[in-house]
Order: sequence, then structure tokens, then C-alpha cells
Amino acid sequence: MWWSGQSQQTVNLSAVCLRRFESYRPHTSFAQERKAIGYKTQCPPPAGRKTMSYFVYVLRSKKDGKLYTGYSEDPERRLKEHNAGKTVSLLKRRPLIIVYQEIYNKEIQAKRRERFLKTGQGRKFLQTALKLAVVQDFRKN
Repeated sequence: MWWSGQSQQTVNLSAVCLRRFESYRPHTSFAQERKAIGYKTQCPPPAGRKTMSYFVYVLRSKKDGKLYTGYSEDPERRLKEHNAGKTVSLLKRRPLIIVYQEIYNKEIQAKRRERFLKTGQGRKFLQTALKLAVVQDFRKN
């Protein structure tokens, strides 16, 4: 094992991935060889681990029109929790609707995007994006 806590299955999969990228010619670099072969730089997840999608979502209160930004693996479930009153901060702002969402492969990416959308620049971006969505929806009808 490479470090403590790593399962044997992970080590085997990593070894398989390393064999894919082995350099066949000593004069070429590891990266050049990978590019020449056409393999991706990331290996598939170990068996038993499924890939997750993380969503950054923006909710609008129908009561006061204010926005709430959050992230979750399942935004529809999270919306139901918010509307059921399980979030104290949104208790008096119900009912809520999803007005914007983005999808990310990694949780850290979703967290960073959520933090950005809560800044001044992020709120400005959301206002612009939501106005464009309303205009496009209006043009369709």
C-alpha cells in the first residue's frame, strides 16, 4: 500500500492506470507519451465508488422576492426540505422556487462557486443571468 488507509482495490486500479501511461520510449517524457497514446490523464473511479454530481442552486422567495444560494447533490430534494421548513433561515420566506442551477463534478468546485455567487460580483452576475433568462423566455412566447 502506498499510504495508510488506502484499500488494496484502489492500489490495483492505480497500478492499472500507471501501466496505461508507461513511457515506451525513454527519450520521450511521460506527458508526451500520454498525449501520443491519447489516454486521458484521470483514471476511472475505483469500483464501488460512484461519481457524484454537485449542484449550485439559487432559490427565489415568492413571498419577498429575495434570493438564496446553496449547493447540494440533489437540488430537488433540498428544495422540498427548504419548503418544508427544515431550514431556519428560510422559514419565513417560504414558498421558494429554483430559478438557477449549475452542475459540477467535484464538491469543492460547487462550494467555491457558491461562495462566489454570494459575493458582490456573484450577485451582480446572477442578476444579469436571471434578467437574460426572463428576456429569452419572453421572446419564446
